Amino acid sequence: MDHPTIEQTTSETATVPTAEIETTKPKKQKKPKNKKKKKKVIIWSVVLLLVAGYIGYSIYAVSNYIPSVKAGEVSYQSINSYLSTTATISSSDSKAYFAPPQSKAIDVNFKVGDVVKAGDMIASFDLTDLENQIRLSQISYADAKLSHENAKINFDEVNNGEADRQEEIDELTLEIQQYNSRIRKLRENNGGYPTPGEEGYEAYTRYQQKLTQAEIERDALDAQKTSEADLSKAKNALTSAANAMESASINIASLQKYQKDKGIIAEFDGIVTELNLVAGGMATNTTTACVIQTTDNLKADFKIGKYDVGTVKLGQTVTLSLGDLKYEGKVTKIGAAAIKGMNASGNATSAQVPAEITISNPDSNLIIGLDFDAEIETFSNGNALAVPVEAVLTDRNGDFCYKLIASEKSGVYTYEKIYITTGNASDVYIEVLSGINEGDQVVLNPPTTIEMLPVVKVDAPEQAVSATESTASAA
Repeated sequence: MDHPTIEQTTSETATVPTAEIETTKPKKQKKPKNKKKKKKVIIWSVVLLLVAGYIGYSIYAVSNYIPSVKAGEVSYQSINSYLSTTATISSSDSKAYFAPPQSKAIDVNFKVGDVVKAGDMIASFDLTDLENQIRLSQISYADAKLSHENAKINFDEVNNGEADRQEEIDELTLEIQQYNSRIRKLRENNGGYPTPGEEGYEAYTRYQQKLTQAEIERDALDAQKTSEADLSKAKNALTSAANAMESASINIASLQKYQKDKGIIAEFDGIVTELNLVAGGMATNTTTACVIQTTDNLKADFKIGKYDVGTVKLGQTVTLSLGDLKYEGKVTKIGAAAIKGMNASGNATSAQVPAEITISNPDSNLIIGLDFDAEIETFSNGNALAVPVEAVLTDRNGDFCYKLIASEKSGVYTYEKIYITTGNASDVYIEVLSGINEGDQVVLNPPTTIEMLPVVKVDAPEQAVSATESTASAA
């Protein structure tokens, strides 16, 4: 069997037609370019139509949108206004006691907060030197009494001397008038002043001399007039001497009382609120040894700030509260002068006016020094034309609100900015004195952009709030 040679195989292969070779290779497909472009155009057209539709709808919706507001009605309400402050329970009567001078406390029988009865010995003292102090005080009293007598004599001399001088001046003035009258009569009878040798000349000369002498004496007395300064000086000296004598007398009486009582004795039932004594310690009469306050008819003290001075008045009702404790009372005293206090840093605080509350229903639960919350009713009107507080705004021209005005379209309103005159207020209502009328509808909590809105809709009307509300401000 013959096998083909390499040359033969190669030759046969080379003679294969080219067309046959090409038909055996896979052919590449061409992309449909025109169809794809058409598809993209369609998609973008749809998107643009959707966007244009959305924009058109939005413009239409915005042009037809009417914002909503809440509205309230002007009506007659009961308005009660209150001032909130703090009041401190205090005694209606108290007394400060002083220790005998230069004495040592032997026994101190009570401490701060203890209840005492009239006649209780608060503290006893060693009064060994008291007799000497009484004698010295009696000498001081005698000296003061002598000074007072001398001042009285001097004042009487100054005062009475002025009276006597004035009496002499008055007498001389009368003489001068009489001599002038006689001289005038001589002149009328003589047809003029008489001359030497004429009738009446001697009488005229005598009257003229007496007139001149009286005028000289009167002028001299008038020059001796006591000055107001001298009279005031004599009067002040007399007053000072009288005060010194009274002080010495009080000191003697006080020392004699210590001598009698042997110490400090409570004069009424009460509670010890201050005690500056220690058993065995030296006492001083310049420092309060003890303060006792009565527990009967307790009151409450509070202070009125400068912005509330015209608001708080006598007779206003007050509710005092502390936890479950509640008491009723009235404002019964308002101080005539403001007082400045001191803060923790030692700086002066704003001046405040002290005031008092008389408690109508006190009981044993009231403790001196406790602070209570106080609600003072500063205004009450059971039938006041009022507007909800949410409707009232303020600018440089005053208080105002937006009054709703019904349009031709149901449920749609225009509005008008109305300035109003307001009075007292509660947490819910403000009294209206002028500007709007009963039944008017006003916008509650107006948006800041309300004046840019041509019309508004109104939500469901707000329900009326309780007629009696309160407003509070710290004093």
